[in-house]
Amino acid sequence: MATKARHFLKIFLAGLITLIGFSSCSKEEESIKAMYGTPYGSLDIKAKIVDNNGSPLNDIRIRVRLETEGWHYAYNYGSPGYSFLLKKNSDVSGNIDTIMTRAPRGPLLTETFFVYYAKDNPSQEGKYSDDSIRITPVKLEDAEGWYWGKYKLEGTLKLKKKPKNSE
Repeated sequence: MATKARHFLKIFLAGLITLIGFSSCSKEEESIKAMYGTPYGSLDIKAKIVDNNGSPLNDIRIRVRLETEGWHYAYNYGSPGYSFLLKKNSDVSGNIDTIMTRAPRGPLLTETFFVYYAKDNPSQEGKYSDDSIRITPVKLEDAEGWYWGKYKLEGTLKLKKKPKNSE
């Protein structure tokens, strides 16, 4: 008898859960959108890396630093924002062209930088000093839901040779 009661209860609860699920579906335009996952944006990045004379620098790795409004993260280097190392190095013309379709964080890019850190470039043997350039993001697509839009980041980063130690 107890087995039949448990079986009936399982069937009843399964039916009830199914009805609750169907009742939550709505064709009304004002219904709430279900959003799962992590907010993201898309970045079209075009960087040129040159020395003080304007000559292109090959095999340089840079970071993109995003400072956002409303979302503050202190992942790298101790200040609000998000910094990530680009997967591509500069080519023989000093160019880095890449598109990040799932770029993390940031509905509103308030400040953006291309940053060179000597520690990210061990192949350069400390030839250049750490430096950065501020980039003004250009919005290409508007935000919708958890998609925070598409931005274009374009700029030229001039690196200065490190002074030789006179010891």
